[in-house]
Amino acid sequence: MTLEVRRLAPSLGAEIVGLDLSCDLDNQVIRLITAAWAAHGVLVFRGSPLSDDAHVRFARHFGTPGTFRQRVEGAGVVHEIFKAGNVDERGNLLPASSDRAQLVMLNWSWHTDSSYRPMPTKGTILHAMAVADEGGDTVFANLVAAYDALPAAAKARIDRLFARHSFEFLVTSRGFPPMNTDDSARLPSVEHPLVRRHPDGRRSLYLSPPYMESIIGLSPSESVALVTELAEWATQERFLYRHHWAPHDVVMWDNGWTMHMVTPYDLTRCRRVMHGTTLQGTDVIEPRSSQAVTSL
Repeated sequence: MTLEVRRLAPSLGAEIVGLDLSCDLDNQVIRLITAAWAAHGVLVFRGSPLSDDAHVRFARHFGTPGTFRQRVEGAGVVHEIFKAGNVDERGNLLPASSDRAQLVMLNWSWHTDSSYRPMPTKGTILHAMAVADEGGDTVFANLVAAYDALPAAAKARIDRLFARHSFEFLVTSRGFPPMNTDDSARLPSVEHPLVRRHPDGRRSLYLSPPYMESIIGLSPSESVALVTELAEWATQERFLYRHHWAPHDVVMWDNGWTMHMVTPYDLTRCRRVMHGTTLQGTDVIEPRSSQAVTSL
């Protein structure tokens, strides 16, 4: 088997050519994919039809898949697969005003998956089942490159700052019904550094604006201003890769040093359905230092 790794954008993203993901992968191929993923952050496998079982089997080569509660149980349900899209269980388009459609539109904002958890997911692998004919692209940002390009003064300004990430903050700020007591207890807010240090020695910004309730030690207005400033910096074109989906594309991304968003599309006309797996986090994000937080 001859594989080729093709860079897709200057900052991040590569395509793996010549691989059938439904086949068993040998150790050499797994090592190649692992190295390419570490180097490029986002990997694309075009036109790769997969059953849900094969999808999970592929994911297991790179970590432990998470499990999900299913809306509909029955034969053939794979608990490691989540289904994201703007259709109901029968394939009908959701009303744009429905809560589920509103949840779909949350992905139209820049974010990092599960930043509201103490140990966010390591990565995500999506398989495109249906794609929009206009819009619905996924855009990725390289947060290592964005950090590296910051002026030295800006790095010093944020290096010891921590942000409070909260799922409840997202719910209340976007006007969804309040969380019940059990869900609030299950998903308490967490604190993560603005600058994440990775095992390989690299540093990256760690941003997920919809979940970032505040910057520890800063006022609400200062927090909003800093998160906005960093997000705008990190999403400059020079740090981005945009993926235009085709049916059965498979895309995997590293959740530790990339951020992503979906471009808007017509929910009332276009079906966009993805089957996905997440890989459980393995890297403990450093706890907040007992040192005083540097203010602006």
